[in-house]
Amino acid sequence: MDDQRRNRSLPGDHVMWFHVFVSVVAALFIFMRILEIAGCTARCDYPAIGSSTHAFWWTDLSLFIVAAGSYGYFRSRIRRSWIIPTSGVALTLIAFVVANMALSAALGQL
Repeated sequence: MDDQRRNRSLPGDHVMWFHVFVSVVAALFIFMRILEIAGCTARCDYPAIGSSTHAFWWTDLSLFIVAAGSYGYFRSRIRRSWIIPTSGVALTLIAFVVANMALSAALGQL
């Protein structure tokens, strides 16, 4: 009986895979924004580009580690544990928007 409870799929499992997808796509999109440096002349702020890119990547990775660890711990203890990876996705998207705005400003597009 305990094995059946442990092996069943919970809604949070699917949300966790969605969090992986969102994190990877957002990190790749931020990486693609770095390639816009080739079109920059003197208007680019190179230190801001590097710091905002690295800050987003570390934030994205740390949010995923915290969400995955918390979900793994609380998965069988809390009925609504799907809220943990969902909040991780929301925070990742907020960090993505902030990093994207910072990159646009550093690339001289704002």
